[in-house]
Amino acid sequence: LFIVSQYAVTLASNERNAGLHLEQLADSLSAIDAQSRSFLQDLEDEGVTQGVIAERSAAAVERIKTEFWKYQACGIESQILITDEDTNILYTSFGESLLSSYLVNYNNAICYKVRQTAQTEAYRAVYYERGNYSDTMYVQPFYQDGTLEGFVTVFLSGSAWNFHLSESNFDGIITDERDN
Repeated sequence: LFIVSQYAVTLASNERNAGLHLEQLADSLSAIDAQSRSFLQDLEDEGVTQGVIAERSAAAVERIKTEFWKYQACGIESQILITDEDTNILYTSFGESLLSSYLVNYNNAICYKVRQTAQTEAYRAVYYERGNYSDTMYVQPFYQDGTLEGFVTVFLSGSAWNFHLSESNFDGIITDERDN
């Protein structure tokens, strides 16, 4: 009887801890997701996106660097890629060694999907290049007077996510509705 009660208490405790752990993991993901979407919307609301994409302003590029630096304070290493409507790169924080043709082509494919589905809000996707952690992408289309002018993509580093979650003692797998 003692062993059975000890087992039941341990099982109940583990189930409760697992539930709390999952809530913390979901809260962490939701907070970073909201912060990323807000960052992209703020760039558009403050005219920074227009300055880079439509006006090709050097001052706007400097402002985007500053705003992006502030955004990175969320604790997850990230990169930004800004393209025009034809997906020509206007600005990127990726170094030359990191800006592979695979990454550029994958970004172009996601931008194409955003264009075809007439998205107006940030579209989230996953980028994976062999041998690395998967990165989360947020692609925000930029419209001016109803015409698509370009895209702003933020890549959240998968390895930085892994580090962030391990620092918080999170251990789990994040999936979408289809268990991907």
